Amino acid sequence: MTDEKFEFKRALLIPGNLAVLLWSALATVGIWFTYTFGAWIFFVSVLVIVFVILRRLGCNTCAYCKTCTMGFGRISGWFFGSRSVKDTGNKTALVFVGIVYALLGIVPIVIVANSIVQEFTALKAVLLACVAGLLVLSLATWFRKTPAQTVASSDSSANL
Repeated sequence: MTDEKFEFKRALLIPGNLAVLLWSALATVGIWFTYTFGAWIFFVSVLVIVFVILRRLGCNTCAYCKTCTMGFGRISGWFFGSRSVKDTGNKTALVFVGIVYALLGIVPIVIVANSIVQEFTALKAVLLACVAGLLVLSLATWFRKTPAQTVASSDSSANL
């Protein structure tokens, strides 16, 4: 276990959680086009997984954070934070993060794309673009290097 403590700034904490909530709502609307009742079940399920289970998995104790966010910092960090605030040591939570990516990204994209094939509307196309955009934006945070990693990479390549 590392002694590194996570610090979640309000600039990430509040917009990150609101973005996850917006993403959940957009995915639900996408599913609503095809499965009206199922969309409500989907929305409640996603909210429980993200804001109850993942929040609890992210908040074992305040001893791991510089600022106590009751798990909400971990949610914003996992989905929209830089690589330095992603808790990659918590393997159980990472499994749930993967499930959430599938639920908020893959499932609505497939359902909305199928709905567009059946009947095209501009609203569906915009919704598909928004859900896909949020998925790509969120996934990009896992691969983007932090400034410290960039400096370390250039230093190690200079030594070769």
